[in-house]
Amino acid sequence: MKKQPEITAKTRQKFVDALWELAEEKPIPKIAVSELAKRAGYNRSTFYEYFLDMDDLLSYVERYLLDDIKQKILRIMPENESLEKLFPVIFAAIDEKIYILIGPNGDPGFFRK
Repeated sequence: MKKQPEITAKTRQKFVDALWELAEEKPIPKIAVSELAKRAGYNRSTFYEYFLDMDDLLSYVERYLLDDIKQKILRIMPENESLEKLFPVIFAAIDEKIYILIGPNGDPGFFRK
């Protein structure tokens, strides 16, 4: 049975949203799949239909966030403009998510990315 792209995207987004919510409460490495799935409104088996494990979900979130940052830079960066001047604009546009990933509850490896 083929999944409908809209449903797949909504389901993935619910898992992503649940991750952000839980990451505000506790360190990402301490979030269990069962806890995340429950918060998203699904069961564990549904989580595994979309992601291999929590690391896979985290990689998905980080790739999406980095791509979003890149696109924002390309849209707003005038020629010969310094990136340092654009950082406040870029970070404001991605809410608190970047701070969650680089903060005490985040992913220690994200800062290098």
